[in-house]
Amino acid sequence: MFNFYLPFKSSNLNLIVVLGPDGCGKTSFIDWMIKKNRDKAQHYYSHLYPNLKEEINLNKVFYPYQKKPYSKLISKVKIIYMLVKNILISLRLNSSQTKRKTIIWCDRYVYDIFADPLRYRISKTNFCKNLIKKLVWKPNLIVILNPSVKAILSRSNELSKEELIKLNHAYFNLSLFLPEAVLIDEDIPVDQILIKCKESISKILDEDE
Repeated sequence: MFNFYLPFKSSNLNLIVVLGPDGCGKTSFIDWMIKKNRDKAQHYYSHLYPNLKEEINLNKVFYPYQKKPYSKLISKVKIIYMLVKNILISLRLNSSQTKRKTIIWCDRYVYDIFADPLRYRISKTNFCKNLIKKLVWKPNLIVILNPSVKAILSRSNELSKEELIKLNHAYFNLSLFLPEAVLIDEDIPVDQILIKCKESISKILDEDE
């Protein structure tokens, strides 16, 4: 499950990333999954970059498009920075052998720059998605939550209808680029989301250490 650059990996360390627009239910889903499976593994919540420290903050809300995008040059530097940081974190985490099965739940990931570059102030610029995909730490599971715009607006006002329409299309296209991902494009409760990706999650939880 890991990419070519990792010379070693921690056999008990697993990465699950959850992607999707603001208001789609990523954090609530991760929180529910951690509580439901707490006895089966050691769980950690991360945002964008995997780590073994961060706690879930369900009250953290901000508008991501307040600042203007960087220039094309600075945008490319930002992409390289994000890629290098991911690689260094991956090497560091996988160099330590965890004694207990460990799952890092990542709320957003480097893949988000393909669907929502403006969130990271990255302007429209050419970058090799396939190369980035090959170099970053490959998750054991990718879940893309992409319910209808109407469903998101019914419970969240973080983004406008116009912004959500663009993101809805962008995350659908991301699911095509990441065919290994589980796409949830319905507005359903977290327990039903689990049913749709039960096989993948069960494989991670029940795998022999």
